[in-house]
Amino acid sequence: MKKHIFLFSLLLAFLSACNQESVGQYPVDNVAPGPVSNVGVKETFGGGVTLAYTIPDDADLKGVIANFTLDTGKKMSVMVSGYSREITLEGFANATEHTAELRAMDKSRNLSEPVTVKFTPKRAPIFDVYETLKINSDFGGAKFTWENPEMKDIIVSISKPLTDGSDVEENLQIFYSSAPEGEGFVRGLSVEPVVLSATITDKYGNTTDKKSQECTPLYEEKIQSTKYWKKWNGDPAIKYKQYSSSYPITEMWDGKKQTEGGDKGNMFHLPAGDPFPVRFTFDMGQIYTLSRMKLAQRNLGGWAFEHGNPKRFQVYGSLNSNVGLNETDPERQWIFLGEFNSFKPSGLPLGEASVEDERIAAEGEDFTFPIELATDVRYIRFDILETWGGTEMVHIAELEFWGQPEGYSLDNGGEEETVTNKK
Repeated sequence: MKKHIFLFSLLLAFLSACNQESVGQYPVDNVAPGPVSNVGVKETFGGGVTLAYTIPDDADLKGVIANFTLDTGKKMSVMVSGYSREITLEGFANATEHTAELRAMDKSRNLSEPVTVKFTPKRAPIFDVYETLKINSDFGGAKFTWENPEMKDIIVSISKPLTDGSDVEENLQIFYSSAPEGEGFVRGLSVEPVVLSATITDKYGNTTDKKSQECTPLYEEKIQSTKYWKKWNGDPAIKYKQYSSSYPITEMWDGKKQTEGGDKGNMFHLPAGDPFPVRFTFDMGQIYTLSRMKLAQRNLGGWAFEHGNPKRFQVYGSLNSNVGLNETDPERQWIFLGEFNSFKPSGLPLGEASVEDERIAAEGEDFTFPIELATDVRYIRFDILETWGGTEMVHIAELEFWGQPEGYSLDNGGEEETVTNKK
């Protein structure tokens, strides 16, 4: 009896399946679709072209495929859906005639006869970027700037001769950028003439010629903050404040960054309550022309790129201990040294941080003082305009400066002359 019931159940299941539509892969046939027609150039742009066409009258049309070869020799294939009436091809370097083959493809992967089309794209955007590239001497090395208005992904590769007069190049640094106005710095070079070169490459492998410039890096050194820096509130309009006695400003230059297993409280922490800009000042104890700085964030406990870590800020300096925020006397006014923006590598939303974010926050972000604003200063003022968490409760784990000491000259062999105003 049980055997009969089992066989009857199998029979019902089979009959039921026969009455249902098939599920799974689309039925396969061997009938190719008709070709596309009325193919023409709709638009050309830097490194590419958009082609327009008419699709064949085919009920099971899946899409249109374009096959073409880039200037680098790389073969490319691009596909769009059967609902589209145009296709865009990118990656070309030169504004010369190129060829592509277009084929229609159905859901059974049958291909139509090819239709060949010729076109001349505009040259790749990297060549426009190349024309704007500038190389200038800077503190510790050189500064590279470029304009990339189309915000294409580019790679800027920096090199120098391995030895004087050598044709062999030594790779120094690579910058990845899509910013409309890009910049990069090469540091750690000796104070002597050096030929630096740059090439620009796009994601398709197209590369510009090499642009070279002889530069003489300006001398810089790391400023000994732990030895000379001190608390100072000489500007009567900027009162010294701290969250508590556990977070004094001296924690900001004690040489201790927050790291895993380290002191979570090692930082300068300002209290809440004051509107932006939140200001603080200090005395470097020595006169320097500042070249760059590194700002390490409060990062332990999930605070990387969060809470009161500075996001946008300005730095001012002065030689005069009688400087004042509201002074009208030019000799007693703060000198603007630059405005800076903190950059979160991952771009993740507030409250989320990648491993790279946390590493940068802990080690410190690098910021470069504009060389055109460079001047001797001793007293420093920070204006915090925005924090990552939107709170005016600012905190900084560690601050480091580099610069050129007063009186430095190649004529005296790099020896520092007598420094005035040093206490």
